[in-house]
Amino acid sequence: MTSDATQTLPQIPKGWKVRDLVIPEVKYESIFPHESDSEGYSASIERVLDYIMNESSAGIVKIIDLPPPNVKDERNGRNTIVTAVLKQMFGSVFRHPVREPDTTFNIASHNEADVKKGIGLPNYDTNRLLLPHIDHSFYQHPTRVMGFYELEGESMNTFVSGLAVMETFKEEEPDLFQKFCKAPLSFGRAAFHYNPPIYQTAVDVPVTRDPVVSDQIKQLRWHPHLSGPLLTPFHEFHDARRAHEKFLEIVRRDTHQLNIILKPGDLYLWDNFRVFHGRDGVSKTPRTGVGQTIPEQVAADTYRAIKMAQLKPYIDNKWLVHMTASQLDYLLRLMRGH
Repeated sequence: MTSDATQTLPQIPKGWKVRDLVIPEVKYESIFPHESDSEGYSASIERVLDYIMNESSAGIVKIIDLPPPNVKDERNGRNTIVTAVLKQMFGSVFRHPVREPDTTFNIASHNEADVKKGIGLPNYDTNRLLLPHIDHSFYQHPTRVMGFYELEGESMNTFVSGLAVMETFKEEEPDLFQKFCKAPLSFGRAAFHYNPPIYQTAVDVPVTRDPVVSDQIKQLRWHPHLSGPLLTPFHEFHDARRAHEKFLEIVRRDTHQLNIILKPGDLYLWDNFRVFHGRDGVSKTPRTGVGQTIPEQVAADTYRAIKMAQLKPYIDNKWLVHMTASQLDYLLRLMRGH
């Protein structure tokens, strides 16, 4: 469910379950500058970034009242609405090793008429179930922020708070929880829809902890379709495998998995470190979804700069430069009396 965004940041410190979630909505026009309202524009950008990246937020926001798309350009991944929105907030988007700069990745589901006409909707054709995951899990450094725009067709998409899943896991199976956090595994893919194909892989543990506050999770790395072998000693393998099965079972619970029917014109942005996304099916074809991402460093630098600018009236930057993002956010709350 969704509601109008307000100035108050949602307080969901340990992730969300379906019954608790209210997805903030922000108008498209509010994040693009107007000469007469530069202050309001800055506040809107700050609010959207808080909804996505703040530790106490749900990590997801919907952009509403969008302009009509240029369907031809969107189908070809150029001059897309999602890219314009993300570049407006972060200054740049992910640079793919094969695609041209600023182009998107498009997920297409064709119908029989498309095939007969020879219509080629980029990037690849799929109607398959896609279990909840983070994107770029097979990259050494997965992207931080995701944007996805439904251009045409309809699909049943899913969102899951990885933090809420971890909380449930820890409560129900504390021993397996620890094994899940510590057992490294490989993630890999062969992307044959590119020419030439791209082969990518990464090896990591599924949970990266905050370097300052060790009991807090910084990032989750999870993709059940692209997971390779568990890289554990033989005597630990059985428990590690059970831990992964338990995690996947919690992810798919009705209490944790939000189901949303994406329709043309829907645009969602979310934190790829904390919020999983997936697809349970396609109901109307041709269906084209247009995706774009923001690298971790770009997202972190942008968000940090905004926090330091907000604190500048109270504290000189020379005192702030060595503080963590969590500390900056805590100081802001103190200054604002929260």
